[in-house]
Amino acid sequence: MGAVFVWTIVIGLILVGQLVLSKHKGVSIYGPLAVYNTKRGVKLLDKISGISPRFWKVFGNLGVITGFFLMALVTYSLLINAIRIFRIPEAAPGAALAIPGITIPLWEGIIGIVILLVFHEMSHGVLARREKVKVESVGTLSLGFIPIGAFVRPNEKSIRKAKLSARMRIYAAGSFMNVTLAIILVSLLAFVVLPYMTEPVDGIKLLAVEEGSPAELAGLSEGMIIQEVEDGKIHDLVSFVNTLDRQDLSPGDEIIIKIDDSEYTVTTAERNGRAFMGITFCGAIPAGEIVKLFIASPMTIRILSPECYPSTLLPQKTMWFIIYAIMWTAILNFGVGLINLLPFRPLDGGLMFSDAVRRIIKNEKLAKQIIIVVGSLVFLLLLFNFIGPKLLGILA
Repeated sequence: MGAVFVWTIVIGLILVGQLVLSKHKGVSIYGPLAVYNTKRGVKLLDKISGISPRFWKVFGNLGVITGFFLMALVTYSLLINAIRIFRIPEAAPGAALAIPGITIPLWEGIIGIVILLVFHEMSHGVLARREKVKVESVGTLSLGFIPIGAFVRPNEKSIRKAKLSARMRIYAAGSFMNVTLAIILVSLLAFVVLPYMTEPVDGIKLLAVEEGSPAELAGLSEGMIIQEVEDGKIHDLVSFVNTLDRQDLSPGDEIIIKIDDSEYTVTTAERNGRAFMGITFCGAIPAGEIVKLFIASPMTIRILSPECYPSTLLPQKTMWFIIYAIMWTAILNFGVGLINLLPFRPLDGGLMFSDAVRRIIKNEKLAKQIIIVVGSLVFLLLLFNFIGPKLLGILA
């Protein structure tokens, strides 16, 4: 009922919004999409780019260096994951579409996508103006009254006339801003929001204990907080995992767990060839580890659980809506920023790669062939990461 109510509101905002916006000067309607164009935003880009031209040049140069490195890294990661999918067809896809309300949370997803697009496009625009490239207009995209992004429309002739280094900085700016913003947001979440606006659980909280499992037979139950394992103090998720790793448990081994002043002896069972206790749990994660986890694999920070971070500042639901909004904004910025650096058009990475190839290879025909072949192969590689498991499942 909740989902139906939410989607009724969303559809209403789209339909009513389209009717109202269609009468507004400067708004073009394309089906459910409303596009608003204005030249007013160009002055804002000029002001931002003029605050510190040197800073923006350094920012752009760092973006180019980082962009080519990440281009190679992401392409390599997609290749490794494609090989894994071939070997294990039931493996999870290496990439997935971010659709608010379907594959990601609705409102947190919309907030994340809007911030992603605004920062991405504004960065292109600011660097374009810093490099004296003309910007025709800026604008917004919306589904009725629901904003979904922004765009900057540079003058194509002006871009083509710009120096190679200037074009590279403009192309790289969007993704570099997205990746930088993602890391800033996760650092803010890890070092400020969670430590000072919540009270992390000291220990490991049991969220569920499987019926008939070794843990239940030993007397463990939902809601208990583990403080010690085999005389090792447990303060957070990392110390718990490290302690279990040191035990190197096998099926049939006994492990002593301390909760308050009571000790529980759990005799592990076997499941899928590994020792099994039958508990679902959460725990706090040290701030530095959260950032490391995010950079290694952004989606892993979803293991942060409201049950282990009760709010001390706002109502729990409100606090965790904010946390999830920050989390998904970071995930989307990081993921889209990386994918956008892949070397095929019309992605920014494709534009960077094309210019780089033409700079190195003077033979236009050969350069064009390399650009097309590499771009096509990487596009197919990305596509296989999306649909590979299902495709192999159908063919099997």
